[in-house]
Amino acid sequence: MTGHSIPDPASVEENGRTYLGYREGRYLLPNDGAEQDRLDLQHKVWRLLLDDALHLAPWRDEKDTQKEADDDVFHVLDIGTGTGIWPIELARANPAARVVGTGLSLIQPPPDKVSPNCRFVREDSEEDEWVHEVQFDYIHMRAM
Repeated sequence: MTGHSIPDPASVEENGRTYLGYREGRYLLPNDGAEQDRLDLQHKVWRLLLDDALHLAPWRDEKDTQKEADDDVFHVLDIGTGTGIWPIELARANPAARVVGTGLSLIQPPPDKVSPNCRFVREDSEEDEWVHEVQFDYIHMRAM
């Protein structure tokens, strides 16, 4: 857990909690510090259940000789990233990967607090329009 909350400037306060202001009503839970701690705890529970693995689905072999030399960057998308703990940990463990976490709430650490190969984008993954400029090699989504 982060032990602190990152406020989303687009949040609205209601009954002593803060909620998503962007696309209000799309996500019914709060996005305040207590919710961020719950999301980080949920991530830790997943790590325990998966024997500390970040993923179980097959991962590209770094020694894959079928990949062309100019195609060595591995693009990863995390849909519904929450606090961003999963893409942060994945990017740190895989410097050759370019990891993008998406979500409705910008409650992730700022760019200067994460690996340079990790970034976050506010987007609604249920919209029809694809906003990403790259094709992803690996797409992660959990507890959605």
